[in-house]
Amino acid sequence: MDNSAHGFQINPYFYIGGGLGLHAYMDYECLNIPIFSNVRVNFLNKKASPYVDCKLGVSIGDIPGFYSSLSIGCKIKKFNVSLGYTVQLGEVYDSYYVSGYYGGYYEYDYYIDNVGGLTLKAGFEF
Repeated sequence: MDNSAHGFQINPYFYIGGGLGLHAYMDYECLNIPIFSNVRVNFLNKKASPYVDCKLGVSIGDIPGFYSSLSIGCKIKKFNVSLGYTVQLGEVYDSYYVSGYYGGYYEYDYYIDNVGGLTLKAGFEF
């Protein structure tokens, strides 16, 4: 999973921007590109500050759909680290084999699922 976001630090507390990423989901053997808006709120105007970060958007690729990432973290000078949860909703399918008297065949079930999960992120600001 890798994201790149670009935007503006409005003041020491508020950042707004947008970005995109490249996400690989091993359980589903697929790739997605999330396109999102990004808002981050720093709680302190100091070299070290806790923050909340929110990304909302859509994802295109093998499992297109709604994308969201909410995380809490700490910024120390230009380095930041966070822990969060990513939601990637999309239509996925499952196949199963049905055997019959004259042979068998595969059936497919389509359903909406969250293929996201917990995230641990680290990065640098430029």
